[in-house]
Amino acid sequence: MKTEPSTVAVSDITPVKFDELYSKYNKTLSCPCSTISMPHKIFVSNTIKLHPVCKSIFVNQSWIEALYLLNASQYGVWDFRTTASSQANTVFHIENDVGNNDFITTYLLTDTQVELEVNSTMESSKNSASARIIMFLNYLRTTVRGNVLVSALNTNLIIGTSDRANNIVRAVVFSVKYYLTSGVIMSCNQDNPTSAATLNLLLNDAMSAFSIEFFQSMPNSTIVSGFFAGCTPLEALLQSTLDCLYEIECLQLLSDYFPFLNHVCITLF
Repeated sequence: MKTEPSTVAVSDITPVKFDELYSKYNKTLSCPCSTISMPHKIFVSNTIKLHPVCKSIFVNQSWIEALYLLNASQYGVWDFRTTASSQANTVFHIENDVGNNDFITTYLLTDTQVELEVNSTMESSKNSASARIIMFLNYLRTTVRGNVLVSALNTNLIIGTSDRANNIVRAVVFSVKYYLTSGVIMSCNQDNPTSAATLNLLLNDAMSAFSIEFFQSMPNSTIVSGFFAGCTPLEALLQSTLDCLYEIECLQLLSDYFPFLNHVCITLF
């Protein structure tokens, strides 16, 4: 006697009914999905351990806006006021890209199969995240320096005007430079120098063009603990340890130079 397979359609599928059918007919059961793709964040709950700074007021939009100064480029390259807002904004965007990958399947899966698929995807993402971030940062840093892209904050190139004879005004460009310990002068299109970020009461108007052009803080400047100045806000942030954000005295110093911080409620770690 010869038996032939037959197809039986079952309607009104529920999770319980699907599990019953799968336990009996797992080799032949077919249950196509009407929707084959959805973001993991819809059904996956992540417990993510963040650096204390990444879940603090210091990546909040109110903090970033309070650090913003309309005249930021009037301060020297070494002055923390020049890049403070940009550095805080960089941290905000780095930690704001979690859970947007899609889970894709054409057929209904059991709870166990879904769990295995999701765990595998999450583990792969976790292992590759560090490598992808480092590759992107290296690409970005090489592109900026290799193409001499100009920072809007005048931190790698300083653009100004020069009065000439016959009432002609010309644009002039100065590459920001620094001294090596050997006495050799290097510029931002040759390397990625950094120096301790400082705060000083003087504006560019009170400084000579020569001093503005160099990574050389003014006398009697106050160092912002754990923060650096660099050719771009990103280069400065990559060297920073953020120590100031853990120190009451340093936060008070910031409020003295960034008046709008006095309107932001700060909770320490």
